[in-house]
Amino acid sequence: MYASVLALGLGLGLAVCACLVYGPVPAAAANGPRTPSSSSLIVNHAEVRDDSNQYWLRFETRDGAVHEDQGVLRPGPEGPVLHRSGSHRYTAPDGRLIQLRYTADDTGYHPVGDHLPTAPPLQSG
Repeated sequence: MYASVLALGLGLGLAVCACLVYGPVPAAAANGPRTPSSSSLIVNHAEVRDDSNQYWLRFETRDGAVHEDQGVLRPGPEGPVLHRSGSHRYTAPDGRLIQLRYTADDTGYHPVGDHLPTAPPLQSG
């Protein structure tokens, strides 16, 4: 079970990282060859793993986008559960600084960021 949770977590993390680094793909370009722009090149990368495959990683791209992620094993009812936490930071095309923090564990994915939509307040009545 741990291996599948780890694989799912790492796969999700890599997919999110790819989206941040490469950005949205226009429909016409989705089927053609792609090369990363010079601004999306990774200029700084650090990663640490222990014998249990717990980890911490950070990378930064030339355009200033930063991704940090860590995975820690915690006891669960069916064995160890990978708990992830991290953040993404990048500048949107309109110039806004986008900052997303998240946790992901056996209760799901929990993103937090000022740019995320929120539900309207409940009306009493």
